[in-house]
Amino acid sequence: MGYADIDTKIERSANAAVIAIEEARGAGIEPILAVSAYEFADSLESPSQQIVEYNYARVLAKTTVQLTSYANASGEGAGVTPVPLRTVVPSQETTFPGDGFDVPGLSIIAGLLVVFALAVLLKR
Repeated sequence: MGYADIDTKIERSANAAVIAIEEARGAGIEPILAVSAYEFADSLESPSQQIVEYNYARVLAKTTVQLTSYANASGEGAGVTPVPLRTVVPSQETTFPGDGFDVPGLSIIAGLLVVFALAVLLKR
């Protein structure tokens, strides 16, 4: 961030998180995970960990707004062309229990982790 004073860095990170959370709330979304990350950052004593968690809260709030606007056609993204869903075609293959590892939402979680990792790396 370029500031010599660590308290200024913490304050700016916290303010950015608050702004992102309030923008989500303004869009009619309660970013529960982002609020949780923000509150966790408040409880930390390590300045570097506080900055990381505040940035994580900011990224989560912004990502929640983006994901919800595409997923909810009645929300703010109603004018946006909806993302087409995959058509499920029955497979002719025989599968056995334990062959596949399918976790609902795993791709979203992986995407959030990638975004978080990039945010942390770009801040260095």
